Amino acid sequence: MTASCDSEPSLFGPEEPICPYTGLRTFTEEEALYFRGREAHVEKCRTLLAEQHFVMITGASGDGKSSLVFAGLLPEIRAGFLRSRYSSWAVATFRPERSPLRNMARAVASALRLENSEAAVETELEQGFSALVQLYQASILCPPAEVAGALPATAQREQQLQAANLLLVVDQFEEFFTNPENYAGDEPNTAAQTVVNLLLETTQLAQAANLPIYIICTMRSDFVGQCAEFRGLVEQIGASQYFVPRLLRHEFIEVIKEPALLSGNRISERLVQRLLYDMHNGQDQLPVLQHALRRIWLAANEGREEMDLLHYAMVGGLSDELPAADQARFAQWQETLSAPQRQFLLADPSLRNVLDAHANQLYYEASTRYNQAFAPRYRPLRWSR
Repeated sequence: MTASCDSEPSLFGPEEPICPYTGLRTFTEEEALYFRGREAHVEKCRTLLAEQHFVMITGASGDGKSSLVFAGLLPEIRAGFLRSRYSSWAVATFRPERSPLRNMARAVASALRLENSEAAVETELEQGFSALVQLYQASILCPPAEVAGALPATAQREQQLQAANLLLVVDQFEEFFTNPENYAGDEPNTAAQTVVNLLLETTQLAQAANLPIYIICTMRSDFVGQCAEFRGLVEQIGASQYFVPRLLRHEFIEVIKEPALLSGNRISERLVQRLLYDMHNGQDQLPVLQHALRRIWLAANEGREEMDLLHYAMVGGLSDELPAADQARFAQWQETLSAPQRQFLLADPSLRNVLDAHANQLYYEASTRYNQAFAPRYRPLRWSR
């Protein structure tokens, strides 16, 4: 008797479960499927970008500005929802950090397929003004104007295949202000001034000549006032700013439920309602919720079980409010915990406590390992709540 195909082992081994919740980190472009609840915001940003060739996305810390760009805007732009001259897109992404001009040059060189010319690109960008536009127009992404009979048909088709619009993404724009290396005395230094001038000049040229160049920036809203240190930046922000609003109740439901459904996981309705009930107004409610959902997914045997109130309790979200059917299993599970773990998880159960308990657990484990490894030579670390 031969075995059925279903019983044969996979050549690639068992599939690893995929967690649809990112926790505290930003969503990536590859995780766009699980980025839910922001569809209306993405559409408004896309419309503004199409009109102005520039959009500054601002919001409070933890409001998901970077995720909105990488898992919301970028996938839609690549899919053709933002109409431009070419069907393909070259994306240059960088953060200012402590060397904004060098970081910009590295990103632009890669996007324009000039990987071996980062230093040359930085030298060009140092000129400011229209330097970025000139680099793009001289690259293979921007074919020269077609003149009838000037090139064979095959060469023209080859040029069109390589042609692409240019999208520049400046993530965490506030790093211009938070890194003292970007200042000379009380003013932004030359490199910082050059990068901002390039962004503004490129935007103006793209608007005037309808060039296929677009710029997206993300920045914490509490730094908008400091943008006055750069001439012309506040005016540009005023013309094309999108302030990320707080999610509404139905949008939070999408954030909680849809990633589980799309990944083949299950989540109970009573857990959804409990999470909504436990949320409080605050700037960091979205990352706290995302972290709790990731921890719940892990507690539910990496999503193999239906995510429910029991798993919420197991990560420090609630304790004595469990349904009677779950109390015996929860009590049995508690017996497996050490005294410090009980203290972390059960002392003050709440949505916020899920994050606090995990942080305390990691610190406790790190201090224990340190003391085991170095106690004979160094003074042991003391853990305190």
